[in-house]
Order: sequence, then C-alpha cells, then structure tokens
Amino acid sequence: MALDMEKEIARHTKGWEGFAKFLFISTAAVIAVLGLMALTLL
Repeated sequence: MALDMEKEIARHTKGWEGFAKFLFISTAAVIAVLGLMALTLL
C-alpha cells in the first residue's frame, strides 16, 4: 500500500510541475500580448 501511495504522490507532483510550467508560460504569453496591445494603442 505504501508503495502505491509513493507512486501516486510522484504522479501528482509530476502533473503539478507540468501544470505550473503551463501556467507560467500562459501567463507570460498574456503579459506579452497585453504589452504589444499597449504599445500599438499608445
């Protein structure tokens, strides 16, 4: 049972790392788009 829990925890942390990376990239993309819009409007 403990081994299964370790596998589950490892799988969840791996998924969380992927989600955090995706969130960071999407946030950077949104900031870049907003920056370009501000430059074109100003």
